[in-house]
Amino acid sequence: YRVSPDNVENRDLFTTIYQVVNQANNIIAAAPGVSDATEAQKNNALGTAYFARGLAFMDAALLWGGIPGVY
Repeated sequence: YRVSPDNVENRDLFTTIYQVVNQANNIIAAAPGVSDATEAQKNNALGTAYFARGLAFMDAALLWGGIPGVY
């Protein structure tokens, strides 16, 4: 099937997936440097961020074949 560039739902979903990837990347970059968190808390935050990013990539791959510029 074809997706129209004017499809607002499709655009919004792509934007949301991209935001999840961006937020996960920010957590992955910042978590190791948080000084007032235990290693367990850092690992929990990192694991959650890696999972969310992976899920977003999988959704993008299934829907559109990936995220341009990422893979």
